[in-house]
Amino acid sequence: MRWLLLTGLILIIPLTAFSFTPGEDAGTRLVTPFEIPVSARPMGMGDAFSCLTGDVNGLLYNPATLAFLNRPSISTSHNQYLMDTYQTFLSLGFPSGLGTIGVGILYFNEGDIRKMTNGVYEGTVKSYSMGGILGYSGRFHKYFALGLNGKFLYFDYAGYTATAVAGDIGLLVPPIAFANGNVLFSIGVCMQNFGTQVKFMNDAFDQPLNVKSGFTLQFPNLSIFALNTAVDINYPLDGGMRYNLGGELWVVDVLALRAGYAGGYDWNNADESGMNISYGAGVKVGAFQLDYAYRDWGEEVSSEVDHRLSLSFGFGRPRDAGPIKVLIEDEQYDRLLSDHEQIMMDITDIKMDIEELKGILETSLKTYITPDELLHLLNIHFVYGNSVVPKEEYAQVSEAARLIKTYYADKVVTIEGHCDKAGSGEANIRLSIKRAEAVRDILVGYGIAPDKIITVGLGEKELLSDRTGPGISGIENRRVVFAVIEEAIEKEIEKKFEEK
Repeated sequence: MRWLLLTGLILIIPLTAFSFTPGEDAGTRLVTPFEIPVSARPMGMGDAFSCLTGDVNGLLYNPATLAFLNRPSISTSHNQYLMDTYQTFLSLGFPSGLGTIGVGILYFNEGDIRKMTNGVYEGTVKSYSMGGILGYSGRFHKYFALGLNGKFLYFDYAGYTATAVAGDIGLLVPPIAFANGNVLFSIGVCMQNFGTQVKFMNDAFDQPLNVKSGFTLQFPNLSIFALNTAVDINYPLDGGMRYNLGGELWVVDVLALRAGYAGGYDWNNADESGMNISYGAGVKVGAFQLDYAYRDWGEEVSSEVDHRLSLSFGFGRPRDAGPIKVLIEDEQYDRLLSDHEQIMMDITDIKMDIEELKGILETSLKTYITPDELLHLLNIHFVYGNSVVPKEEYAQVSEAARLIKTYYADKVVTIEGHCDKAGSGEANIRLSIKRAEAVRDILVGYGIAPDKIITVGLGEKELLSDRTGPGISGIENRRVVFAVIEEAIEKEIEKKFEEK
């Protein structure tokens, strides 16, 4: 039943698109502010971006992708386009338990145009267009998300003005794990730019209605690399079929290298193969991400290169939105809500309340250890498929170092690395060892003696929940925990872990 509902919703979009079939001049004499993409990361991937999640600029490609934005985000983009034209875009995303709200403002400076009155040249005047966009996206079932955009358009060409409204609707099946979580597949569909006509004086133009579908294959566990590949197929109803291909290679979740190809567009007639290809790169430092992309239009079109630059920032700690009571039966919602509450209880149980910890420190912090009972102090959490200690977790490691030096200087500390259940057991053991060793290296830098630290990798042997990534999901399993061990039983504990 669920799959029938999903299939029906996916089919509604292209069928609805053909019910909005425009006139013969539709989209051929007018460019709207949102018709030309502006963000750098999508362009670097050939604008194949309708199924990639976690980016607030997905508002322009498929609003359903915003359902998986895991923290409030802001992004600004600038596109130095053909000749003297340029675009500037500002977008914001606000996720919550009820879904994600997206807001965007776009300004498109279309350069100077010649003004003629009764055949007399009166100089050049500015021409520009602007657009505002408001979107909502929610994950209504574990297998699909729905997104809606409303857009307002304003045009000013040499003093002649016009306004219009438009809308987008998109569906997305989020990444589904295959091959023990080593391959993720997602698929989506979106209809863009359905709305009112744009009227200039005595003429009117339909908006450039476009139906797109696409899919992604993601490979998150390629040693220190992660690879995203994407394919989009566009069918603008005022033109022929178009397709976009792109790839993105992340290195230790810090540096991204991108390339893309766009086919079926009008510029192909210029016989410039380089115009089909775009390139890009990105750098991520904590919550900041800087992206750049370019395309060489070739001398047949313009002597200049299309440059795009985007800067994004996420606020606060990543979060996981709860289930949403929309388009699903009450019984299903209650079951999903119960599962969500249980996960929250599990997370609460494995974290010591900070006030309780302060109370212990104010009295006397002592260790009561037996070979079968370990006192866990603090948890360090990791990004999906990664062994690099996130910058936001350094405060936890620093606090652990302070506690160890203050209260356990004569004890041996065991650092246990853990993983979620994505990936093979052998790969998870290796990854959990790397996580433990990464925390150990930081502790040594804080002055903890190396011979007072034991690192152990337990892989997925001690899961706290069945959840897994990517994103925030399953972060309670991707952790490092500390255990203070009495020297007298150190060897016995080592033997116990070896047997595991």
